[in-house]
Amino acid sequence: MICIRLPRKKIILSGLLPVVIWFAFLATQTTVFAYDGIAGLSEAIADPLEHTPGESELPWLFAVYIITWGAFFGYAFMMSRRQREMRREIDLLRRVLAERERQSAPGDAE
Repeated sequence: MICIRLPRKKIILSGLLPVVIWFAFLATQTTVFAYDGIAGLSEAIADPLEHTPGESELPWLFAVYIITWGAFFGYAFMMSRRQREMRREIDLLRRVLAERERQSAPGDAE
C-alpha cells in the first residue's frame, strides 16, 4: 500500500492562509491604518475613546474563537485520516501474514 504524505509546509501554509485573509479583512475595516494628516490622526486617536470599554476587542475575540475552532477541527480531521490510514495498513499486514502462513504451512502443498 502506498502512503501519500503532504509536506508540512503545505499544511502550515494552508492553515495560515485563512488567518492572513481574516487579518487583512480586519485591517481594512479599522481606521488605525488610515492617515489623513494631523486632523485624520486626531480623529483616529479620539475614536476608541467614544466606544464603551471592551467593545473594540470583540472582533479580535471573534477571530481568535474562529481560529481556535478551525485549528481543533483541522487537528481532528488529520487524526481521523491518520487513524484510517493506519487501520488500512494493519489490515494489509494481516492479509500478508495470513497469506504467508498459508504458503508455509506444512502439508498444504500435498
